[in-house]
Amino acid sequence: MGGRTGASLIKGWASIPYGYVTQVPVLSLDRVLGDAIKGKRALILVDIEGAELMLLQGAAETLQNEPRPIWMMEISTTEHQPVGTSMNPNFAKTFEAFFDHGYRSFTADMEKQEIEKEDVDDVLAHEKRLGTHNFIFQ
Repeated sequence: MGGRTGASLIKGWASIPYGYVTQVPVLSLDRVLGDAIKGKRALILVDIEGAELMLLQGAAETLQNEPRPIWMMEISTTEHQPVGTSMNPNFAKTFEAFFDHGYRSFTADMEKQEIEKEDVDDVLAHEKRLGTHNFIFQ
């Protein structure tokens, strides 16, 4: 739905009207990549406007690849949420998906700071940002 910053699979993302829709094909990351990165080092850059958890749900094999890919991902907390939503409902689940696969998280656009489960819990408890929405998982 939407366009530019408002292009998202999430209805109402960035306050884009529900009628502004373009149908697009969707495939899981595992299906798109197949064996392309098996046994290889990889950097995966993700900026998909609120659909990060959906992407990870279709990336079970990619998350377990050896060597593990490094991921750079934009994950919004309070920015661009649909009307009536103050906090990204999948923020913690997105981090948990990485933590469950043994990844560590760091800020990507500030002095490198590790983000741990307690930091994610604090963001949820206070509906705040971590000072960035760009993260590295390795």
